[in-house]
Amino acid sequence: MAKRSRKNEDLDKQRDRECMKRFNCNGLITISINMNTSLINIHFKHDILHKRPERYIVDDTIKEKIKQCIHLTPKDIFRQLEQENPDLTQKQVHAWWTNFIKQEYVRDADNQLKSAELLLKEYKYEIVLMNIEDEINYLGFITPFFELLSKNKEIVVDATCK
Repeated sequence: MAKRSRKNEDLDKQRDRECMKRFNCNGLITISINMNTSLINIHFKHDILHKRPERYIVDDTIKEKIKQCIHLTPKDIFRQLEQENPDLTQKQVHAWWTNFIKQEYVRDADNQLKSAELLLKEYKYEIVLMNIEDEINYLGFITPFFELLSKNKEIVVDATCK
């Protein structure tokens, strides 16, 4: 802590942003944990009530850019958008990315295996094993990669480590 921090020389790793607005409210958070009873007490104290800062609203053009890049990670999408949208946060990108991923792939919100079965049938994958009714559930399917492998006469696996 005694050493002054300095910026990373790699410009891609710098996260220059405006400072968060601070309030002169003498705010204090006290957290006490009782290990015997496993109870946590959180106490907030403010001398002056203040308005929360306005949140940045993600507009439709940014949402569309996120939707077009759902094959990327939220971190990579954020990196592409942050220069033109300095108030955009990585959490907002992740939330919209998650929303679009669900729209793209989830077919049944209540049952993951039923959702997977519907998606696989939609993509015309062959389901070879399935039980989603009993206590132990399972789903087995064949992908186009299997068809490519089935034509090979020999498969070599390198099982060495380091």
